[in-house]
Amino acid sequence: LLAGKNYSLYKSSGKNLILEEFAIKSISGKLGLSGDTVTVPMQPEIFISLSMEDLSAMPFDVSLIRSGKIATELKCDTPCKLSYIEETEIEEAGFYRIIVKGKETTLLSNPIFFFPEK
Repeated sequence: LLAGKNYSLYKSSGKNLILEEFAIKSISGKLGLSGDTVTVPMQPEIFISLSMEDLSAMPFDVSLIRSGKIATELKCDTPCKLSYIEETEIEEAGFYRIIVKGKETTLLSNPIFFFPEK
């Protein structure tokens, strides 16, 4: 818990949504994960991977949040792998997190903190 490598999950059924990956590519090419602080290029790439514990296909809406505002909204059916390249150039420090909503489940990730490339 201290490292921030976790997420909150609300569910109203017995099926568990699993956040397989939430990462941002740093300028060194390494991936920053929830709880990490990384230096990113002007237009960083973000990776998201979701699945259901029982391997079922379920539709979800994924909101990528940058410093408290929606950067983009994506849709997917599990299992899914998403990648997104930021359209707006990063000019100041901030954070990314995701909110994933389905019919019976909501997931909130811990943030990945970032500093822009200088």
